[in-house]
Amino acid sequence: MRKGLLLVIFIFFSFTFMSLYVPVSSAFRVMHVNDSSRPLSIPQGGSENMPIYFSNPNENGVGTPYFVAVDNLSIITPDGQPVSGDWCTFTAYPPLENFEVTVGGQPVTAEANLYLENMDDVENLPETMPENVDIYIRITKEGVPMWAPARQILINIALSDDAPRGTYRLSASFRYWKLQAAGGETSMTFVTSTEVKPYFTVEAPPPPPPPLPVWATILVIVLFVGLAAVLAYAIWKKKI
Repeated sequence: MRKGLLLVIFIFFSFTFMSLYVPVSSAFRVMHVNDSSRPLSIPQGGSENMPIYFSNPNENGVGTPYFVAVDNLSIITPDGQPVSGDWCTFTAYPPLENFEVTVGGQPVTAEANLYLENMDDVENLPETMPENVDIYIRITKEGVPMWAPARQILINIALSDDAPRGTYRLSASFRYWKLQAAGGETSMTFVTSTEVKPYFTVEAPPPPPPPLPVWATILVIVLFVGLAAVLAYAIWKKKI
């Protein structure tokens, strides 16, 4: 009976204590799911990842794989004006690496952030995510809702403590090469540089959590002292 009472008292004090402290085209596609109505929010002194998605669908059963590399990253205003200052740094993931792939039986190597294979758009999401897919993005193809398999390059945007607050755009350009095999030979052709300009906002850092009220601090101390007294009394009675 005494042990049960002590257990009830201990559980009561524990929960009381915890309660105080729980305060798109049909060919090679570059896509992003960020627009002016949902800008990415980054606090001053903080950092966030902005994903850019790349999709490379098969066309009539024939496709062309691509290498994709980050070309240039900069900050511009919403109306496209360049922004000066060194308050922002970028890091791309995956980083540049040397790829070696086989196209038409021939090895091809290139330094890029991503190797993009051809994949089919699907009407229904698969039960398991394929290894060469990072995300499926909802698209409309010839009036039919489809899911586009895509790979992503994450652009980490890190801000200094004095970054000016406001709304900006990330000007991100990517170069890509298409790989083709014909007549037993493989060619790698530079295509063009594609640019995307998703929005983000720089905001003030969140305020620190409010301190525990004085009455709550006193209550916590009383609870601890009371629990210690109960346990000490129980131990003393047990020795007697």
